[in-house]
Amino acid sequence: YDEGARKAQVGTDIGGIPVYIPIPGLQLPASIFGGLSNMAKANLQELRDAMTKDIAEAGSKPLGASGLALDVFWGIRDLNMVESQLFAENAELPEDADVILYVSFGNVQIDVDGGDAIITTPALSTLRRISDGYALYQSVIRYQDQDSLENWTANDNALWRDYVNFGRHFMGRAVAEDVFGRIEPAHTLLPRKGGDLKPHKKDAAVYVTKSKAPTISWDLDVTAGDAGGFINAAGEDITISYDLEIYDAHQPVYGVEAWPEDSHTVEMELECGSYWWTVRPIYSANGEKRFGEWMYTDARGELEASIGKGAFGREASVAPAFLQDFYRLQIDCK
Repeated sequence: YDEGARKAQVGTDIGGIPVYIPIPGLQLPASIFGGLSNMAKANLQELRDAMTKDIAEAGSKPLGASGLALDVFWGIRDLNMVESQLFAENAELPEDADVILYVSFGNVQIDVDGGDAIITTPALSTLRRISDGYALYQSVIRYQDQDSLENWTANDNALWRDYVNFGRHFMGRAVAEDVFGRIEPAHTLLPRKGGDLKPHKKDAAVYVTKSKAPTISWDLDVTAGDAGGFINAAGEDITISYDLEIYDAHQPVYGVEAWPEDSHTVEMELECGSYWWTVRPIYSANGEKRFGEWMYTDARGELEASIGKGAFGREASVAPAFLQDFYRLQIDCK
């Protein structure tokens, strides 16, 4: 473990990129919980070796400090009511800075139950007032996924690499939204039936299409008395646009920003198979904007209510935790 933890320390030198975000390096598991068979021990050691090697390589640090810092920064800078800056560690703060956002990864934890392994990584954030150091807001967001040890190490540890990439992406975005997104208007957001998308007969979270460039539609219902009163105050001056994202099991494959309609035709041909998609509304009025929450199925809300803030996977080899509660798009070419 000591060698793994030492290697897992990654640098925080970001450069002169114009909120101050010092982030320490990620550490590998200090302890492993659960009983192990001999085969599980061998698979677990293989997984830990892969984790150590992945984080230690200089050319690829997706769970390193710089990556998370940049993800949080880009999420915050989209909020035009917040003026944010990102500096290298130990850089001098501007005199007009009001608050500092501290973000850090906690240690990776592996829980073992028979031949299965649950991997959890927390992101901790604290927003402090510069004048007196008072903590205005604190939060812990977790990214967790699980599967058999055999699946974690299959195909040259492919599930672990997906965990790393989706985990950093989710936590960076979630930290920015959690700290500064609490004034979001309340709303419900659901896929619209009809057109190219047909609801799956047995799974309400799946929509099927035969088109490789389908038209995707959704319905937005804004709750009366929105949080912060932004929509009510804007009245008829409000305009609504949308961000749309489509992912395959490993990476984002398509996206549009600030789309002005509640329907969009994908402007490329997708391959046959399964994708996951989501949208979020952007409310704009009088030179300001607010972002709504991303669209999820009910399962995400139920898990957060019972476990806490974060993404909690059920079977990584079926769908990464980040994607599992998005609606699924099945392109059926048969």
